[in-house]
Amino acid sequence: MASSIQCSITSFTHIGNRAENQDRCSVMPGPDQSRLLCLVADGMGGHKGGALAALTIIETANNLWQEQLQLPESDSATAETFLQKLVTDCHAAVNKAGEAKQLEPRSTLAALYVYLESGELRAVSIHAGDSRITQYSMTQKIHQSFDHSLAQLKVLQGKITAEEMANDPDQGTVISNIGGEDPPDPEITHWDLQKGCRFTVCSDGFWEIFSNEEVLGLFALAEEPRKKQLETSFLEKIRSRPKHDNTTVIMVEINTSNQDSDMSNSDQDKNAGQTPTAPEVEDPITNPGKQEAYKRPATKEVNGNAGKQGADSTAAVTGKSSKNNLWIMIGLVLIIVIALAVFFSGTSEQGAADGSQAQQDNARTQDTLAEADNGELANPGGEASGEGDNAVLTPQQTTVNNNSEGTVREDRVLDSVDLQTDIRVASNEELIEEITDMLLLNDRLGPDDELSISTEGEVNGNRIIRMQQSHQGIPVFGAEIIAVENNGSVFNISGSTGNDIEISIVPGLTFQEALSVAENNLPMTVSPRVAETAQLLIIDIEGTYHLAWQQVMLIAGSEERVFLDAQDGSILLRLPTIIGEA
Repeated sequence: MASSIQCSITSFTHIGNRAENQDRCSVMPGPDQSRLLCLVADGMGGHKGGALAALTIIETANNLWQEQLQLPESDSATAETFLQKLVTDCHAAVNKAGEAKQLEPRSTLAALYVYLESGELRAVSIHAGDSRITQYSMTQKIHQSFDHSLAQLKVLQGKITAEEMANDPDQGTVISNIGGEDPPDPEITHWDLQKGCRFTVCSDGFWEIFSNEEVLGLFALAEEPRKKQLETSFLEKIRSRPKHDNTTVIMVEINTSNQDSDMSNSDQDKNAGQTPTAPEVEDPITNPGKQEAYKRPATKEVNGNAGKQGADSTAAVTGKSSKNNLWIMIGLVLIIVIALAVFFSGTSEQGAADGSQAQQDNARTQDTLAEADNGELANPGGEASGEGDNAVLTPQQTTVNNNSEGTVREDRVLDSVDLQTDIRVASNEELIEEITDMLLLNDRLGPDDELSISTEGEVNGNRIIRMQQSHQGIPVFGAEIIAVENNGSVFNISGSTGNDIEISIVPGLTFQEALSVAENNLPMTVSPRVAETAQLLIIDIEGTYHLAWQQVMLIAGSEERVFLDAQDGSILLRLPTIIGEA
């Protein structure tokens, strides 16, 4: 039987290739070495005040931890009570902090609580969002927490594999978080330490680029070499990822033997239980030089030490809180996937010969101005997706000279929409009007933007209405709203919008002229499909809107959907027509 918790802790954080680090973390040991709390909060950059939310979580957790230490000993019941209170109090504190500063702070949370119960080691965790806790043995990954994201639901549906989550467009679309109108739906997990005594608590910036094999290799190293290798490997990886997210990890290795040794932390100071602060000066690890801010900060930016881990369809969850909305969300995901497929097939048959877009029915122009939102989404309705080697184009790469071949990329820089509503409507016209007004008031649409119904369907008695956003009559690529209605009551709207579009909708080049420019800059055979007419769209690339011609083409024998800049002919985006091909 153990008399104290013996473990080694390595924590690492890096701003990545972002303008700000919005991750926060804290390692809080008990003074008698009988308890340990490791916590990561990942501020959601798609909502104003992500860093504020994460910092508030750490401060609240630290205060609650001091109260917890006054209890003589932890057991399963008191541990769960503490973690539930942690989430509840953090949610309230984040909302209060947001009200004081007139912001909308949101964050994920992942906390691992290790304690002694009658001399036996126990480990329990709680999380809300896609920050993860993962358990390892000496030779393999054992289990991981269940992401509260649309990508995780797609894994359950069999749409994608666990390995594909890091690069899936819905990877960062979180369905439960700290802060906001809706209370979080946290999940508690009890871990069997007989199966493995190594844990990572990390942000998605970590698990997206570090494989399980690499994590095991890091655990095999002593603390100082581990920290150096972690830094070296990370810096090497992000060289080919120009927009990689903030990255944070706490690596915990628990010694289950009876050898006497104290908790050690290779990267936390002696005041580990205190609230970390954002780096104010240049530092090679946490803030490597000043970086120019993008037009809109990324949806999920990180600062501090964080907790998110790789997703797996065999995630072990031995204790769960209520999941009342899970199947509704799965149904919504299915509709969204089907809707996207309909969009791609439908848009290929629309448009006049010159690519101009007909005005949509039910169009409605608003007089209210909507200021630009700070949120940047890497996909419709969620946070920034993980960057792969070819996932991102910088603004410079969107020019003809620097982007001669284009790049297959998956991120979308749009604003997330996820609102619980109580709207009563009697017709589709009223539905469009009510939702448009709501989005204008929430700075999710601009005065020259409009919605029109594109498809309707039914799932479990609920009517699912999909609406396409247009700007001055031109569709905005990836910008669509899904409304869920039952008996005239709309109780949820979600999706993505662009709200600050200020570009000319008059193309400088015809499609054939833009194609000629692209052909001159592609060292391969290009032939557009004659059966399709090029369509004029507005597309957001790295926070900058472009007027673009969209057409399916054969490039080197493979069919791709290509977006050409309608002003200079540069290749903005190439997407495979077969899902999963990228």
